[in-house]
Amino acid sequence: MKHLALFAAAIALLALAPMVLGGHGLSVMTLTLTNLVLAIGLNLVAGYCGQFSFAQAAFFGIGAYTTAIMSRDLGTGVWINLPAGIVIAGLFGLVLGVPALRVKGHFLAIVTIAFQTVVYLTLVQWTDFTGGQNGILVPGVGETSILGIIRFNVQSLESYYWLTLALAAVAIVVAWRLVHSRLGREWVAVRDDETLAQAVGVNTTTTKLSAFVASAAFAGAAGALNAYTMRTAAPDC
Repeated sequence: MKHLALFAAAIALLALAPMVLGGHGLSVMTLTLTNLVLAIGLNLVAGYCGQFSFAQAAFFGIGAYTTAIMSRDLGTGVWINLPAGIVIAGLFGLVLGVPALRVKGHFLAIVTIAFQTVVYLTLVQWTDFTGGQNGILVPGVGETSILGIIRFNVQSLESYYWLTLALAAVAIVVAWRLVHSRLGREWVAVRDDETLAQAVGVNTTTTKLSAFVASAAFAGAAGALNAYTMRTAAPDC
């Protein structure tokens, strides 16, 4: 209850930021919250599971481009594009995790760096689909609703900040639940001693794979948020 009260107080305090910050300060806070979600994902795979991963930016880009491409080609809104960015990035985390599980240590780091390089080059070179260096413009969130009940209009910088804050709070709660679940304890066991964890019945393969998928999903969420905040998805954004 103490942690919950502190968390609620912190969120309430951050919600008041638009009242005291100017436009630049609010933009910085919005990007900070977006990168917080990105860092949470990295902490799951590297901090809790102990796996070297330098592909977080690639998953971030995948989430951003999923949002941009779906907005451009399908005309879908934020509540479809955001989950899609999370799922697609998670699937790419699975794609990376399967071959990466065959290596450890700095060899795993090299594999993740290679994956990130491939993703970056694909985004730059596949100009017909990704827009190349120019990227893809992303329309604003605009008028939207949650389950058709809670309606709001995301147009101003303040509204984008509050949306990002709300989704960052959800990400923190989800991550907290994950690390305090059985899966989270298995991540820590693999990090501390993989051989011992395997000896006591932990399936280390699926455990490490789940960490890659969870990390990629959080990065995809951050990328989708960033695409709406910056109104673009580009290789250098």
